[in-house]
Amino acid sequence: MFTILVIFISLLLGSVPQSPFGERSDLGIIDYSQLKEISGIAAGRVNKDIFWLHNDSGNDNKIYAIDRSAKLKAVYVLKGIKLIDTEDIAIGLGPEKGENYIYLADIGDNDATRDKKFIYRFKEPHIPSSDSVISAEIVDIDTLSFVFPDGKRDAETIMIDPLGMDIVIVSKRDENAHVYIANIPPRGSSELNFKNIAHLPFGYEGFNNSGVTAGDIAGDGSEILIKTYSKVYYYRRLSGEKLQETFSRKPVNVDYIMEPQGEALCFGAKNEGFYTTSESSPLNITPHLYFYRRISTGIDEGYLPPAKLNLNDLNFANIDIYSMEGKRLPDIKTAEDINTGMYFLKFTYDDTSFFRNVFIVK
Repeated sequence: MFTILVIFISLLLGSVPQSPFGERSDLGIIDYSQLKEISGIAAGRVNKDIFWLHNDSGNDNKIYAIDRSAKLKAVYVLKGIKLIDTEDIAIGLGPEKGENYIYLADIGDNDATRDKKFIYRFKEPHIPSSDSVISAEIVDIDTLSFVFPDGKRDAETIMIDPLGMDIVIVSKRDENAHVYIANIPPRGSSELNFKNIAHLPFGYEGFNNSGVTAGDIAGDGSEILIKTYSKVYYYRRLSGEKLQETFSRKPVNVDYIMEPQGEALCFGAKNEGFYTTSESSPLNITPHLYFYRRISTGIDEGYLPPAKLNLNDLNFANIDIYSMEGKRLPDIKTAEDINTGMYFLKFTYDDTSFFRNVFIVK
């Protein structure tokens, strides 16, 4: 037990979890007539400072690339597929090691009537250097189909988990959004088998069509952002933790300036922060590329209100200690096994877990 540590943490238990991201920057206007209903954004991995975008339902089977100043760089036609209600895009690992894949999610279903949903997967193309906008085709595309395990529902969020090797879908219109995962399949078209692993403490926001509209998992799998129309929520994932464990905790509210019809969000490829953009219609608002820079590691997450904690109970708690990078320190049995410094502690008692960022002095 860590009785000796109580002396050093008792003054810190009331800390409030802080957003690891700073104020918004406007990187530029997305001034392109074909991008009027932007519904998803993903940061390129193959192409430096490139972002992939797509339109909502009723548009052509195309994806678009813009640079960090919001200027259009390329338009790719997806051959052999027909999009119905494309709602999000993600980039991550796939069937071939070392390759980066784009996952385009045709998963929208406003009236919950579609029998099947589709995810289209293809390698992220390399955009050749050019002073003009590149126009090209993508022909090698996997079609991944699925049905939800608990009935037809609308969804607008796809994420790729590099740690669990999973595709993650979040439902839109539920009061407590549902989280589904399915293993990333091998090459070729296939049917996915999703399972429901979590219900989030947010979702439908009380107005027409509201709910979860976007999300992303950081490239190293350690952080998650999920967006509704009005808010952005942040989860820090501990080393070795499954997604259902991460989503069992209360998220941190991220400072976010609401965009009219804002449905797109992604982490930066270098994890430098996150980016958002929005549709321009039906309000005739020109979409911008916005950036929220990182200001901390985001590792301070105090989830249990201090009023629910009796300090005397800490003598009976199990305590795991993590470095500030989120890595669990093994074989820590007494205070003598740890040096003075800043750490991340996980307390478990009475079947409840909570987390604190603490400074330990010996």
